[in-house]
This record gives sequence, structure tokens and C-alpha cells, in this order.
Amino acid sequence: MDPKIRLIRDKSLLEGTAYFEFLPGHYVKEHWNDSSVFLDEEIMCLIERPFMDALPDYDHYSFFDVSLTKWQGILSHLEKLRETLAAAQGIRDVEDQLCCIWPGTEKSFAEDFDRNRKDLIDLITEFNSWVNLTMELKKFSTDFIPKNCPKLFSSLRGENWLF
Repeated sequence: MDPKIRLIRDKSLLEGTAYFEFLPGHYVKEHWNDSSVFLDEEIMCLIERPFMDALPDYDHYSFFDVSLTKWQGILSHLEKLRETLAAAQGIRDVEDQLCCIWPGTEKSFAEDFDRNRKDLIDLITEFNSWVNLTMELKKFSTDFIPKNCPKLFSSLRGENWLF
């Protein structure tokens, strides 16, 4: 699948601006931070359903104030998705849980289902571990910068994370 299903930890690997940026700590009025992790926008869409389920007002092109409790809900939903993927035999077993908003994403995922399923399971595991570690540190901020849109920004306020 192109783009590759992975959590990007090195900002030098970013091409363009269509990424979700997850920044630990306070927003420092700049994007593409060295301590951030990133998800390609199309890959984020594959795991977007847990965000939609946990955040009733979720909008792909906006940012949100997300409490630690809501993050725990997101992680719980991601874990359920991971378990469903682990048991899946084919795309039909997971198609209602993946958000494939680009033409061809579902087809591309299905063409090499076993590899893509494994990569998505690994991504969810790595992302959940990263978020859990960050929650332990009690500091977090996320930012998404869509293509052709002004840069959005966020900051940490108390124990809420802006997304």
C-alpha cells in the first residue's frame, strides 16, 4: 500500500503537509516538531473510526480539545480494531471499521490484505504504546495540517489535549 502503513517518527521522511501531527508537551507555535510522531493522512483514515466513535463532534479537518478520559476511549476503540484485524480473514471482515475516503484505498488494502493487516496491527500497537507513554508523562498536544489549508495550531491546557 502506498503510502506505507507506519508511524513516522522522523520528520525528515515527511513529504508535503497531509499528516496528522501528534506532539508531546505544550504547543510551541511551530509545526513539524522533532519530538512529534506523524501519520500520513490516508493512513490516519484507516484508523479514524475509533476517533469518530470516541469524539462525537469529530471532523477530519478540524482540531479538538480531547481530555485524557477521551484518549483512553480512543485507545480502547483502537484496541478493539486491532483485535478485529487480528481475527480477520479478508477485507470484508473489517471494511465497516476502516474509513477509506480516498478512491482506491480499500482496493489497495485488500490486494495485499495479509501484509497490510499486519502493518496496521503493528501501527496501532506502536501508536497506542506511544500515546500511553505520553499520557504517563501527562503532557500532550496534537495537530493536523490538511493539504491546501492554513496551518491549524493547538496547545495544551491543563490535562486536555487539543486535536
